[in-house]
Formats: sequence, C-alpha cells, structure tokens
Amino acid sequence: METETAPLRLRGGKGGFGSMLRAQGGRMASQKTTNFEACRDLSGRRLKTVNDAKKIADFKESEPERERKRKEELKAKIEKGLREPEVKKIRYDDPEFEETVSIFVEGWEQRVA
Repeated sequence: METETAPLRLRGGKGGFGSMLRAQGGRMASQKTTNFEACRDLSGRRLKTVNDAKKIADFKESEPERERKRKEELKAKIEKGLREPEVKKIRYDDPEFEETVSIFVEGWEQRVA
C-alpha cells in the first residue's frame, strides 16, 4: 500500500493574531471586575435584583423623614418670605469728607453763578 502526501496550502494572512493575543493577555488579566451584579446568590436570585430590593426598602423606610424635612424647608421658606425685609441704613459720619464736599459744592456754585 502506497501513500501519497499532497501539500495543502491554507489561505490566510501572515498570522500575527496569536502574538497579538499574547501581548494583550497580560493587560486583560490585570483588569479585575468589581461588578458582580450579574452573579447569582445561593438561592438562585441575581445579586442585582437583591440589591435593588434592598435599595427600594431603604428608600421607602426613609420616606417619612424626607417628607418631614421637605415640609420644614417649605415652612422656613414661607416664613422667610412673609418677614419684613430688613432695611439697612448706612450712615456715613465723616466730618472731614463733608467739609471737602461742601467746599467743592461752593466752588462750583461760584463758577456757575
């Protein structure tokens, strides 16, 4: 029995994909994930749904506190709006300045008249 071998040529490029994967391999392994929400717990539920349920429960639990705080802020805002505005009177008592101004005014009055 005689066997003949025929060389088969495979079509394709120069390769390089394997070396590219080796080069990328170290960088890919260094990126550790911190998002485990797609995982499941021992009872089979996804961690994202468990975490969302906890967040909703905490949100509903703190609702009366948020409502009380909102009402207090609204009441304070209304009281602030109803108060009389403070009128700040600025008094400028400087005799030297007043004397300078009066001399200046008299000089202009003499020039105009």
